[in-house]
Amino acid sequence: MIWKTTSPKFENAKRSFRGLSSISLPFSKTLIVLLIFSGCFFNFSTAYSQVFVPDGDYTASEYAAGQVKDIKLGSNNTCDVQQVYAVVKSDTNGPYLLLGLFNGNNGSSIFRYYLDTDPSLDLVSETYKSKVYPFPGADVVLQIDANDSSTLVYKWNGTNLVLNNVSGLIAEVGDFAPNDGKFIEIKVPLSGSGSVIDLCDLAEGGVINLGSYLSFKGGNLNSAPCGGESIDLDINVSGTISGEATYCSGSPNSTTLTLTGNFGAVEKWQKDEGAGWVDIANTTTTYEASNVNVTTSYRAIILNSNCPDKTVETGSATITINTLDNATFSYSASSYCSDDNDPTPTVTGVSGGSFSSTSGLIINSTSGIIDVDASIAGSYTIKYSTANAGTCTNSNTQVITITKTPVLTNPGSQSECDSYTLPAISGSDLSGTQAYYNNSQANGGTVITGPITSTQTVWIYDANGSCSDEESFEVTITKTPVITNPGSQSECDSYTLPAISGSDLSGTQAYYNNSQANGGTVITGPITSTQTVWIYDANGSCSDE
Repeated sequence: MIWKTTSPKFENAKRSFRGLSSISLPFSKTLIVLLIFSGCFFNFSTAYSQVFVPDGDYTASEYAAGQVKDIKLGSNNTCDVQQVYAVVKSDTNGPYLLLGLFNGNNGSSIFRYYLDTDPSLDLVSETYKSKVYPFPGADVVLQIDANDSSTLVYKWNGTNLVLNNVSGLIAEVGDFAPNDGKFIEIKVPLSGSGSVIDLCDLAEGGVINLGSYLSFKGGNLNSAPCGGESIDLDINVSGTISGEATYCSGSPNSTTLTLTGNFGAVEKWQKDEGAGWVDIANTTTTYEASNVNVTTSYRAIILNSNCPDKTVETGSATITINTLDNATFSYSASSYCSDDNDPTPTVTGVSGGSFSSTSGLIINSTSGIIDVDASIAGSYTIKYSTANAGTCTNSNTQVITITKTPVLTNPGSQSECDSYTLPAISGSDLSGTQAYYNNSQANGGTVITGPITSTQTVWIYDANGSCSDEESFEVTITKTPVITNPGSQSECDSYTLPAISGSDLSGTQAYYNNSQANGGTVITGPITSTQTVWIYDANGSCSDE
């Protein structure tokens, strides 16, 4: 890119910082202009015709291939940063990091940006006005005055922050929108003897982390900080691999990984399946990763033209292989009777899936509750699927057997004279082995094989497998009186009726002048005329005459 040399920029020339400290420049504006228009201008323009110099203004195309992160978007506070832009490029002098800082307004404020470029160094924190501000991992501090673009660059050496006056850094204040004065551009060289960030000595993956910033209103570090936010922007400066993908375990896959932004030829690729980096013989900027079955990271190793005899790792891209969803579920039993409470499954895996089975089983697809009474008897395979619920669809099954419970018809209480013949057992879903018992099955009842001749409780029991029904009813047996007939009697004048004899008499037996069916009444005295005498006795509804 040709350095911009329009006259407005010449008027702002003293605002540019090119590797100097923030000490006021001992040159007048006129002197600077005269130097530029002397022979130095021609020599500079010729020598650096392909050197990028930031003009401070936001230009979308300059950051099109980079990253942008919102910090406090919409703020108009002097101490706030709205957005951070970052892109890695290269010019005649080598690779550089271009930072664009969109501030809240154009007021006077000092911003200190904290970068992590070396994992072995850690500034830890700084203290202002007795308050400790943590900056974990930071080892480079970029300080810029938003009002006049004067800049200081510090490098932490493990003990102190050391001012670097030969970093080659260039900063310029400009506009995000025309004439708003809210934008700052900082060009940070990534190579060269004075560079505070050395592309050749970065941590694995070539990542710079722009961690946070602290701001001071009025351009004075002696005042308390007026702003500060975490930025946490990882900037890869040695090459970026795109094409990250995620697949489910067992699914076929093929992914094209593409390397961009690398400064140097590809020596090889590497992959890490969790046990360390392994070489891949590939010297192109693309790699086809096929049939990956475990989560694997990929990176390229490049021979960097700015790092003689050195190789640099690019950033990595990961193909993630997710395990199949846990589709474990269970019912409390494998067999249910049709009169059981409807069972609900317990899902111990991914919840929110769906249940299904074959025709005949009535099951709620969402809850898995089985309507055992409405279902047809039989064995069913129930499937639980995590589709639309988890990450990688999986399913599990359980076999459930539904057995119809016999339903016995209870004949109700019975009252009979002398004996009761048990009727055929009726009901629904009977097994065919239903029977009457002299006690409950719980008490060891045995089958009744004949008629009932005494008052007792009768049980009916039937079972289909473990599904049973038991009913009970009372049978009341009343003994019928048996009267001894004295036979025909012949007497002179009168006949005195003898005491009535027999068995199972009620005690109210008596002689009658007619049948009970004809309304006979009790005979209270001797018989004085020829007649038929009836003898009648009854125990409840059981009678003899």
